[in-house]
Amino acid sequence: MIVVKDGEIKQKNLSLQMGLNTLIAAIIGIIAISILSYNTYQLSVRHNHIMDDNYARLNYMNSISSKLYEHEALVFRHMATEDEEDRARLQRRAEVIEDEIDWLLKSFSETLNSGDYETYYHSINSGLRSYFSNVDMIFDLSNKGDVKTAVYYMQSSISASVQKINDYMTSYNTRANLEMLEAKTDMQKAIISARRVAAASLVMLSFFTIISLILCLRISNRMMNRDHMTETLNFTKLSQYADKLKRKDKLKDYVGVYANIKDFKYINQNYGSRRGDAILIAYVKVLDGAVKKGEIVSRYGGDSFVALILRERINEFLSAIATIPMRLELSGKSADIEVITRCGLYDIGTNDDIREIINGMTLALNEARNSKTLDRVWFRPEMYDDMMAERGVIAEFDRAVKDHEFSVYYQPKVNIATRELSGCEALVRWIRDGKVVPPDDFIPILEQEGRVTQLDFYVFEQVCRDIKDWERQGLTPVRVSSNFSKLHLRNPRFAAEVLNLIEIYKVDPDYIEIELTESSGYENFRALSGFVENMRLAGIQTSMDDFGTGYSSLSLLKDLDVDVVKLDKTFLQGIEEGSKTDEKMVENVVHMIKDLDRKVICEGVETVEQAEFLKSVDCVMAQGYLYDKPLPKEEFEKRMLHPIYELKRA
Repeated sequence: MIVVKDGEIKQKNLSLQMGLNTLIAAIIGIIAISILSYNTYQLSVRHNHIMDDNYARLNYMNSISSKLYEHEALVFRHMATEDEEDRARLQRRAEVIEDEIDWLLKSFSETLNSGDYETYYHSINSGLRSYFSNVDMIFDLSNKGDVKTAVYYMQSSISASVQKINDYMTSYNTRANLEMLEAKTDMQKAIISARRVAAASLVMLSFFTIISLILCLRISNRMMNRDHMTETLNFTKLSQYADKLKRKDKLKDYVGVYANIKDFKYINQNYGSRRGDAILIAYVKVLDGAVKKGEIVSRYGGDSFVALILRERINEFLSAIATIPMRLELSGKSADIEVITRCGLYDIGTNDDIREIINGMTLALNEARNSKTLDRVWFRPEMYDDMMAERGVIAEFDRAVKDHEFSVYYQPKVNIATRELSGCEALVRWIRDGKVVPPDDFIPILEQEGRVTQLDFYVFEQVCRDIKDWERQGLTPVRVSSNFSKLHLRNPRFAAEVLNLIEIYKVDPDYIEIELTESSGYENFRALSGFVENMRLAGIQTSMDDFGTGYSSLSLLKDLDVDVVKLDKTFLQGIEEGSKTDEKMVENVVHMIKDLDRKVICEGVETVEQAEFLKSVDCVMAQGYLYDKPLPKEEFEKRMLHPIYELKRA
């Protein structure tokens, strides 16, 4: 157990140490070293100042670019829709983004400390003013019904304005990056120059001068090679060491480890950033203690570290850092925590260099971050293909939405006793280049990027259209369940936007069911509970999908007033093998759900035997390939005309 005391962290000011050492030398008559250290210190401060200012400005530029892209997308969507309420909503959102961009630009201008960059600011500001003026004109023309003129202005001015603004920002980013590179080069040249001056002074300096020089060189080397807070080596030093190993043909004997503290942001939130720093320093001591001769560990940034560990010791190293118990003493009280390490691992090959090692470890760590069960992931070559596929999905998503490449399929829900169609679930399919892209190839990516919320509403709007179309055809719709990601719960207007679409299309609420996964409740129960209550007041049913896959299913079911509970298909895995334990568990779960006055449906039903078992335990509804796969709208309409299923045993 590592004890971390409150206020234990004491960061060393290496520059001040250098100044003190030089002062001692000056007292004994060696004034040259004092001047040398002072100049190095000033250059270090200037270097850090340049870096901090430029990183801040680059962040503002990136945020402006992102917001501008979103704003432009809203303008196109405004032009594409004929619904006045939708236009008004889009225009309001555009105004909010415009205010955000103005704030970001103002913040950027406040960081300018010279006239060098003011030209970029004025150019970007001028471009934005022109762009927003054109957008206002387009909105005005569009709202007045003069779409043709609005389209002309949009085509002739908007894209050109955005391109011009982006060119200014790109030009600024290029110059800022060059300035940071020049500052780093100047820093390195200055240190080299300082060492040469010191070496030239050796002839004249006394014994005390030599001592002072050695101390200054050590501090300078520490500044160049170590992280200022944790005192561990920095990534530059690790890169140099990796190059040295490669030249000796020994790098292939190592494994690259990208270590990251799991959920460190929550540690900072719960205990404060200063105590979080103390925990980080204690964690570094464990890392340093776990490496042996010939191995190296460095801080890569934040709570991330990179290490080169000999292959035969990798399991020993991973075991040493996997879970680290710590006791945090806080103002007379103590709190026990476990610091868990998440790792991306790369088995280094003969021809690999540090760039390839870092890329591979990063991909492996990203997979570990996205995994619910794995804290250690080894790099696999196909991860590169997965990464490129993910980038392709994100790059193509907006175009695919615009071109209506996403289609809604409907998978029937069936009354087990009567074998009659009694509902369906809306599922999205991406028809790309004439081929159906499996949902698992794009839904998780969109979920990770936060874009799945846009797709969910795209599907839900199509569901509303289809229901009205069925009514116009004289078909009696069945209740359609539409899936929504847990990410929607971050949106305080989630319920209002669902109800707004239902109102726009005048859909009977009895035909709608909103489906959310069980895991939504663990991450934001209050928001989920409020959403379910809003749907209940509007007469819309809600359902809990994937029931049984989480750790608190029973508690969640008790506290959440959903109408329908969908049993995960894993409940059926042992039924056909005749497992009495599995059968009894399913029976008890079904009865418990019904006793709580919820409806129950089981998904993944593939055999007649499974259906008959569910019927015997009083589960009324089923969904699965026994009845139908997800069907395109036209095929589902045929099923609506012939709602009774004829089943045959396999």
